[in-house]
Amino acid sequence: MHPLLTRFFSFFIANKNKRQQYRREQALKYEKQKLKKYRFGVSYSLFDGIELLEPSIKSIRSEVDYVNVVYQMHSWYGEPVGEDLPHSLSELKRKGLIDEVIEYMPEISKPAGLQELNKRNLGLKYAKKAKVDYFMTMDVDEFYCAKNVAEAKKVIVEKNITRSFVTQVLYGRKPTKLNLNFGEACYVPFFCKINMFSKLGRNSKVPCRVDKTRRFAYSMFDKCFVLDGVVMHHLSEVRKDYAKKKRNSSTQQTRKKRRCFILHKGKAEVRDVFGVMEYL
Repeated sequence: MHPLLTRFFSFFIANKNKRQQYRREQALKYEKQKLKKYRFGVSYSLFDGIELLEPSIKSIRSEVDYVNVVYQMHSWYGEPVGEDLPHSLSELKRKGLIDEVIEYMPEISKPAGLQELNKRNLGLKYAKKAKVDYFMTMDVDEFYCAKNVAEAKKVIVEKNITRSFVTQVLYGRKPTKLNLNFGEACYVPFFCKINMFSKLGRNSKVPCRVDKTRRFAYSMFDKCFVLDGVVMHHLSEVRKDYAKKKRNSSTQQTRKKRRCFILHKGKAEVRDVFGVMEYL
């Protein structure tokens, strides 16, 4: 029921406490109905780190309507994955964690950054076919707390936010080692409103520093927010084979040129909130 109608009918309730309770209950129902109108979808980009995919999806699956995984059997530089990815992904699909599995065929002759952008756009293409309204692209080492995502979705819909961004926290070689080192502030795109014309990489203008392969077109009609209530937990160094990730990262060619000023504060011991240890 619309809030104005709720307020009108509540005047017929004589008891003040019951009247306020009625308004709260109707407001919650109205928020849930608004959220049901929109489909939230996620696309994962996968090469290595298959061991992190299941716990990552589980961290958000309750808050999204659609999940696809775009995988590749060779890295940007030609190294084979060395695992039976199709079989592993089929198992996750059987469990109901994944809706669609898409294979991307890398072209070694093209720059790694461009290929990663094309790969993410492939995931976006399938999300459009699935009638997704709000879209987010992720990697396997990225995690969110479902409770925070649920609250953020309400804010996005209520305020009609078209581009949302969140900060990230980094972890060390284990999911129990929170990295306290920090340099320049870095953000990651959260849910963005999409339509049939949406495409990643069309316009590099964004209100904060983010990965170039995750940037949507930015226009004067967009409402961009950095959300305070949700954080992306980036388990960037957690891998069974971390050296393999470093060898095949699309940013490994530019990382040497980047100047980074870090305060060496070490790592803090934290709980394995997402249950990653059992998959390693």
